[in-house]
Formats: sequence, C-alpha cells, structure tokens
Amino acid sequence: SPVSVLEHSRVVLLQEFLRAAEDNGLGWHCYDSSSQPIRRGTDVESIDGGQRTDEKEEQSDHF
Repeated sequence: SPVSVLEHSRVVLLQEFLRAAEDNGLGWHCYDSSSQPIRRGTDVESIDGGQRTDEKEEQSDHF
C-alpha cells in the first residue's frame, strides 16, 4: 500500500540522516516526528547490524 511505501521511505531517509550525522561527527540525540530520542551512540549502528569500535565511539563524543 502507499502507506507502507511512505513509511519505508521515511525509515530509509532517517537511516541516511543518522549516517550523515555520524560522518559529520555530531553527537546529538536524533529525534523522530514524535520528538522522542530514538537512536544514540552504538544504537545507530545497530540499524544495519554494523559494529562500532571503541575508538570511533570515543571520538563521536567530542565536539
């Protein structure tokens, strides 16, 4: 249905946003449309089953 397609697109865009935020070294909480924290730190990588190293996790906490 169109609803599921739109929802899928939103999730994909969210993943891309989180990935871009990671690449830019941003350490903020990311929020969905209901303004609830959804992913932060290691949880970001768990979306696609990736693993984050301790070194990278340490770096992402610096501004």
